Amino acid sequence: MRTRFVACVLSLVATTAVSALAEPLDPSLLVGSWKLTKVYDQFSDGRRRETWGSAPQGILQFTANGIMSVQLSGGERPAHPGTVPTDPVGPYNAYFGTYTVDAAGRFFEAHVQRSSWPQWNGATLKRTIEELSSTTLKVVSAPINDPNGGVFEPHLEFERIK
Repeated sequence: MRTRFVACVLSLVATTAVSALAEPLDPSLLVGSWKLTKVYDQFSDGRRRETWGSAPQGILQFTANGIMSVQLSGGERPAHPGTVPTDPVGPYNAYFGTYTVDAAGRFFEAHVQRSSWPQWNGATLKRTIEELSSTTLKVVSAPINDPNGGVFEPHLEFERIK
């Protein structure tokens, strides 16, 4: 009898956990400004890489009317005397455009109007939402094939700016 009870409780806990993960998210929680707290690449073989260095910085913004923008910068970008602002230095990426949210699928798509990396101009970038609360946003980008390192997924974590 006790074994049946334990099995029933474990089944209920497992079902509740799966249901919680499958719950649609509240898209209105995305709206606002988010500060980057962590970014890393996760390779399919388990390796992690900090492409943006040990102290990356960035901001992600969503408006209620569907506009978004993002800026990511490597933390150790040295100044280069004799250059002008149109000559970027070190790891940096920025883009803006519109966005749509699939609450049931737990992802958003950024419809890029313009990017500092021209290959993304006009592209649609899918971002899976791993966690979204009033204070935390964690997203995973679609897999990328690095010819030198293999397949990886960029992971980005943000905290809401008050």
